[in-house]
Formats: sequence, structure tokens, C-alpha cells
Amino acid sequence: MKSFRTLLIAAILHVFLVWGIALACLTYFSSKPAEVRTGWYFAAACLILMHAVLRVKRTRLQTRLASS
Repeated sequence: MKSFRTLLIAAILHVFLVWGIALACLTYFSSKPAEVRTGWYFAAACLILMHAVLRVKRTRLQTRLASS
């Protein structure tokens, strides 16, 4: 059961990354006009960037807690 728990925790931690990549892929294969696709690409990039920012923030917090 520990491996299933680990899988769920990993899925929750990387949800923004997965959503961003999925949105970018769906937008790439979309037949919408270029103006609409640009907005969806921007939303996907924001999700991926949010994942990166939260990951750096989490890493810094863990480092700070470990050193104290």
C-alpha cells in the first residue's frame, strides 16, 4: 500500500506540470484560430511555471528546515 500512497503524493505534487503539458498538447492538435491557441499556450505555460516556482519554494523550505 505504501507504493500506491507514494504514487498519489507524486501525482498531487506534479499536478500543475501534468495539466500544463496536457493543455499544451491538446492546444497543439486543436483546429482553433491562432489567437485562441496563443491564449491556451499562455495558460499552459503559466501552469508549468507555477509548478517550477512551487517546487523551488518547497526545496528552499526543506533546506531551511534541515539546516535549523
